[in-house]
Amino acid sequence: MSGQKPSSIQVKSVQKRYSKFAALSDVTFEVGAGTLFGVLGPSGSGKTTLIRIIAGLLTPTSGEARVFDHVMPDRTVAGRIRYMPQN
Repeated sequence: MSGQKPSSIQVKSVQKRYSKFAALSDVTFEVGAGTLFGVLGPSGSGKTTLIRIIAGLLTPTSGEARVFDHVMPDRTVAGRIRYMPQN
């Protein structure tokens, strides 16, 4: 499509499991370049897990996260991402 910005973040069918606990289940979305995007949800809904996967700090159990078309974790991109947890 003409005028459509490329995606800077793509999350496709991402799941993250810790033993029997599913922290994320089939998360899929895209964020266009230059777009402001927020992640909202109640405590324990997987927001931090999702951000850590996008930042390359965690590997999903299945699915993939891409940042500027690099599958995360990718050291060339992850080294340019800054993540500051609440603590």
